[in-house]
Amino acid sequence: QSVCFPFQDVFRDKHPEALYRASNINVSRFTTRFPFSMKLIGYARCDPMEGEKAVNEVKYAREVLGLRGLKLHPRSEGWIDNITTEKAINVLVEAVKHSMPVIFDTRGKGSILAIGELIKSTRNFIQRKYPDLLPHFKVIIAHFAQGNIGDLDVYNTIVQPNTYGDLSMLHGEGAGNFFKSFREWFISSRKEAVDGRKWSEYLLYGSDYPYFGDVHAEKLIIYVINKLFFDTGGNLEDARNILGLNQLRILPEYNLPQIKKDAKPLPSTMVSNPNMQEG
Repeated sequence: QSVCFPFQDVFRDKHPEALYRASNINVSRFTTRFPFSMKLIGYARCDPMEGEKAVNEVKYAREVLGLRGLKLHPRSEGWIDNITTEKAINVLVEAVKHSMPVIFDTRGKGSILAIGELIKSTRNFIQRKYPDLLPHFKVIIAHFAQGNIGDLDVYNTIVQPNTYGDLSMLHGEGAGNFFKSFREWFISSRKEAVDGRKWSEYLLYGSDYPYFGDVHAEKLIIYVINKLFFDTGGNLEDARNILGLNQLRILPEYNLPQIKKDAKPLPSTMVSNPNMQEG
């Protein structure tokens, strides 16, 4: 299965409710319908600088559209300098209320560290206001490894509670070097004490296709299953975690209690629901 989400497309300002409303509807139409739902995991998108509109869009994306996560682009949308403001935190908290994982696009080390600070600020807020919701706070920092192999500032940003690192852009020999470096640092620094996870439970395979071609995707997969990976300490459980299990574990349907009889039913994310009206 693959995660998909709206680009900055021509539909994004078509509806007044929120900047990406039309785009989110388009993603939902495919990802909640068989047979596409067997391959695609739909994530919504919003611009937190829209304030209440963005918060409402997260709620709408989950409760009405049946999307299963959220994608945010602080640098390309121009709010990286406002990343730890109340508007950004409010959007993350709304995602937490629906147990939706949030993927952050990054552009270089500076944005990775800034997102790390936002995660800390949001975690502190949730601990004070909604402590029971803390297990539902799940942030994925994308593209973190490429260009940052051996960078302990970046490694420590990923290895904190509620945080995961997406490996897209990493490929070839650099991927092998990263796995060896990250694993050795994690074990020697006894980082399992952070929240009980092992090193591979922080990492998610990603391709960023079609921005990067299938060659990049292939050359990353190879380094999760080749001899070097296993000779330097990896095992089948690690490969399974990285190649998909971590992503599945953080989806909302595997983290929320069973829906009560009086609760509002969500649209199916697996097969077409004949009772669901078209958006």
